[in-house]
Amino acid sequence: MEVRDPVHGSIKILKEEIPLLEHPFFQRLRNIKQLGFSEYIFPGATHTRFIHSVGVMDVSTKVFNQLFKNEPRTADLNRLQETLRLGCLLHDIGHAPLSHTTEFVMPSVKELNLDPSFVADINAQATHED
Repeated sequence: MEVRDPVHGSIKILKEEIPLLEHPFFQRLRNIKQLGFSEYIFPGATHTRFIHSVGVMDVSTKVFNQLFKNEPRTADLNRLQETLRLGCLLHDIGHAPLSHTTEFVMPSVKELNLDPSFVADINAQATHED
């Protein structure tokens, strides 16, 4: 599968990644603007978190391939690249619309009932990363 991007061109999506892109949690990123209201000033700035995440995955893959171009393609190296791609693809999965500017209304971390191993400060106000 390929995704056509106006900046990066054709972005190859691996068959194992397709279910992630098709999942409703990821599809909702199509409706969240990466650049907030900037399209009202710059009409071409209509980037969504969906295509941003796919683009980040593509760029990271290109960087990875350059960094490791002289290394033998072992199972461990392939696994590392797959992990990087998935991390990049999913890095914005928890974003809400305008999440950076609206974090002041988020609940405390304690109210999220997160696994304690993921929490740095249980008494802090949550951010979109939480």
